[in-house]
This record gives sequence, C-alpha cells and structure tokens, in this order.
Amino acid sequence: MNTTDQSPLVMVRAEELPETMSSAELVSLLAHEVAAQLGVDGAVVAAAALLREAGEPTYVGRGMAVPHARVSGLPLAAMYVARCRRGIPWGSGEARLVVFTAAAEEKPEQYLQLLSAAMRWRLSYASADEVLQASSEDLHERLLSFSDI
Repeated sequence: MNTTDQSPLVMVRAEELPETMSSAELVSLLAHEVAAQLGVDGAVVAAAALLREAGEPTYVGRGMAVPHARVSGLPLAAMYVARCRRGIPWGSGEARLVVFTAAAEEKPEQYLQLLSAAMRWRLSYASADEVLQASSEDLHERLLSFSDI
C-alpha cells in the first residue's frame, strides 16, 4: 500500500560494482549516485548510510547486502540495486547483490517498507545467480512491482 505522496525512485545500476573497492567505499559510491538523482547532497546521504553500516554491517546473507540511510528532508524514497559477480567482502559474508535504500528521517514507515520490498524482491528470484544473470530491465521491472510504498 502506498503511504506516501510519491512513488519511490527505483533504479538498477547498469555497470557492475568495482571489485577493488571496500564495502564502505561502495556504500559511499551508491549513496552519491542516489543523491545525484534526488538532487540532494551526496555527502549527507553517504554519511548517514556509513554511520548505519559502522553500527552493524548490513550483510543479510545469501550474497546480499542492504545498506540504508534515513536522511532528514529527503524528497523521495529510493531503492538502488547493484551487482558484483565476484563478490565484495561485507561484514560476515560476501555481497554479490547490493540494494541501497534511502528514505526521509521523518517517514520511518517508508524506510521499513523499502527494506521489506528489497527482501521480497530478492526472494522472488530462485538464487543470487539468477539475479546476477537477469537483465537490468527485468530487475527494474521486478523492483517496481515490489516498491509500492
């Protein structure tokens, strides 16, 4: 159920994530890319996501990490999927899928709905390999079907 005035920004990163970056560097990269699309300060979004990541790494298992940020005044919620076939060390595991989410600090329900949508989206695929092999268009279409916040 959509509890917001606007649908979230939903994106799939066309290029694979660089394998040589740390998880913190990748969180910052994705935060800046989302912020650019939202027209907000990337440093603010990155700082919020990195603070959250420092408290507890967001690796959730099955090759997936879900870094997230809550930022005051964010104009739209956002969900951004990125892939790395070789995997990136991330907390207790190795992430091959990264779903970066951001929502307004003032709308905690949006934040929780995005995280839920990310998990339901991932479970719609049989395996991480299926996600890695899917086209960006298929990933985007499925993301849209789960992002009805």
